[in-house]
Amino acid sequence: METAIKEISYKPAKASCLYKLVGQWKFGRTSIKLAIIQAIIYSVMLFACLQFFGHYPIDKYIQKLFFDFTTNEWLVSKENQPLRAVFYYGAKYAVAAFGIVLIALLFRDYLTTKTLDKQAVLFVILSLIIIPSTMAYLKHLTGIPCPYMLKDFGGVFDYVNFLNPHWPDGTDRPSCFPAGHPSGGFALMALPLVMKNKKKVTIIALSLGIIMSLYQMARGAHFLSHCLATFFFSMVLINIIYICVAMLAKSKKKAAI
Repeated sequence: METAIKEISYKPAKASCLYKLVGQWKFGRTSIKLAIIQAIIYSVMLFACLQFFGHYPIDKYIQKLFFDFTTNEWLVSKENQPLRAVFYYGAKYAVAAFGIVLIALLFRDYLTTKTLDKQAVLFVILSLIIIPSTMAYLKHLTGIPCPYMLKDFGGVFDYVNFLNPHWPDGTDRPSCFPAGHPSGGFALMALPLVMKNKKKVTIIALSLGIIMSLYQMARGAHFLSHCLATFFFSMVLINIIYICVAMLAKSKKKAAI
């Protein structure tokens, strides 16, 4: 009898622990109107960012802070495996693992308890998939070189801006913009739209994106403009995804009536 009581009390505790991560998420904390306004604002900021850095090449001067011209080495060497393991692979796989866990939780919830807000979880999953995938695809279209590829830092490319991408004949097309790695951290900015404690979650998600950006800048993989533009573009996509999920949910409700 005692054993049976323990088993009964243990299962709810286990279930509550399993769903603690996403149990408080609620789709609808952000209105569609606000998401539209935010998408427009971040679109304007993205355009302003591209125009500013396209006309004023301050990227090179900022990037020089991370480069030692006496040794021709970046602040963070590519051979520094401990830092690479933590700030590159560690951060990258942590975001990917988070997305996989969400998919597993959503699938389990669909088959069992059905207590999670499916629209909220689906929205975050789509953000974690679409944003890094979009940045990775665009990188191969823009033809913008990384800082370490520039002649200023021992490379073969001249500095080019967003408005006039080009590369020397006989060289491979560069693919460094937008910033793929930081986009994984910025994709977590989807969380504040479905969570109650927006301020705390925003600080955590934004901090991760900034840390991933600074690491890439310190090793010569991205300019400041790459990371800023990626952030603004990520926020545009997040709000568009939110609007799409909200419209889909509305259409399903109307069809059910």
